[in-house]
Amino acid sequence: MTTLEWALRYRARGWSVIPLAYASKVPPAGFPLARYLSGELRLTEEEIREWFTGTGYNIAVVTGAPSGILAIDVDPRAGGRLEDLPSEGLSMCWARTGGGGHHVIVSSPQGHTPCGATPYPGVDRKGDGGYIAVAPSRHPSGELYKWLTFDSEPIPAPAWLFESPKPEHETFDLIAVMSVPPAVGTRDNTLTQVAGALAQRIAVGAMDEDVAADMLQEW
Repeated sequence: MTTLEWALRYRARGWSVIPLAYASKVPPAGFPLARYLSGELRLTEEEIREWFTGTGYNIAVVTGAPSGILAIDVDPRAGGRLEDLPSEGLSMCWARTGGGGHHVIVSSPQGHTPCGATPYPGVDRKGDGGYIAVAPSRHPSGELYKWLTFDSEPIPAPAWLFESPKPEHETFDLIAVMSVPPAVGTRDNTLTQVAGALAQRIAVGAMDEDVAADMLQEW
């Protein structure tokens, strides 16, 4: 299926779609992203045809209230493993990401459900204010996003998805890692791990966001 066909299919399912730059996870320059993430704007069928007819854009789905879904984002580069998650409550509407991880789609409860960390390392919740790249988008690595099962209806989000992350679940010593410069050849993966660990500390109130940003920039 073409990107346009997929975009129309997502729209028919009630999901809000937005364009991303080719082989990228960010929208094209000048795209009013915030207004789509809030649900203020939503692409019409005509606009979808304009954006995705032979243009080469990637495609994303807005998570949270605008689409009525949450995404469980499992990133193996940050230590996330699908097999570590409780099997009960996992939807069978899921995809393989271009980065080698998984997106598991579940239905969003009523009310505001922000993006955030989960109790499991390398596993984040994409909700209000977020979005995910979807098939047939191309990841910056060159790999494609692919649905493993799309037709199944997303089931209600499992309770553990809303539990606070636990700092003791960090998979490495954050302070030890940040005490030395990132090694050449491993910088991208280590940066992802460090950013994920800092995000977990912010989520549980163990660190101020500005302090974490300063630490990451200095490192």
